[in-house]
Amino acid sequence: MAENLTVHYSREEILVLQQETTEARNFLKENPPIFPIDDMAATIGYAEKGGSLSPLQLASIAYFINSVEELILFFRKSEAKSLILKQKGENLHSFQPLYHVITRCIDENGEVLDTASEKLASLRRKIAVLQLRIHDALEKIIHSPQTRKYLQDPIITTRSDRYVVPVKSEYKSFLKGIVHDRSASGATLFIEPLKVVELNNELNGLKKEEEIEIERILADLSARVSKSASALRGNYANYCYIDAVFSRARLSADMD
Repeated sequence: MAENLTVHYSREEILVLQQETTEARNFLKENPPIFPIDDMAATIGYAEKGGSLSPLQLASIAYFINSVEELILFFRKSEAKSLILKQKGENLHSFQPLYHVITRCIDENGEVLDTASEKLASLRRKIAVLQLRIHDALEKIIHSPQTRKYLQDPIITTRSDRYVVPVKSEYKSFLKGIVHDRSASGATLFIEPLKVVELNNELNGLKKEEEIEIERILADLSARVSKSASALRGNYANYCYIDAVFSRARLSADMD
């Protein structure tokens, strides 16, 4: 944020800066909650233009909103005397409803949560059940005395989003299924047994529905950010300004 600082020359500007620094030094005793944040201007601008934000971008928006909220509460509770900085704090807007909507859908690591929608939660439950059914069917195959000898290794893996088992190439005809890949040496074929083809088809269909639902959720959250773009951008500018003032105050204190 420091790269946005400008050089001031007029006496009036310098006096204001000095006053801000003096006030900020008083606030430092109370440990103001100023945290590093991402470039919100670009993220907010993208949403404002109709772009769909990624889960990580939405998580950063939520983090920023919460950081601003903590700063708002700090200025309200602070007993430090201030003519300028508290006014800057009063110019910050609270976006707790938007924060709660985002955090209900996206966690701090950018993962889309089951709580984002009932449909998403339902799809994920169905996916989990189907994956268990596929694994159970393949476990029976890889541990069966009749088929174990045909396998390169008794493991379950994936190729092209399909669950497969590694079969020795010379035994290809002994395990009916679809070949999705082969090893570099050609000694191993990755075969999807016919017993799980329909289950894999159903699983991929559910995963596609999950993907579509996630895209819908992200678009909805991005539209909510877009509606508040102007005020969020103002918060970002004020937050950066206040951060710069506290940085000056820390430097001033270190130089004493």
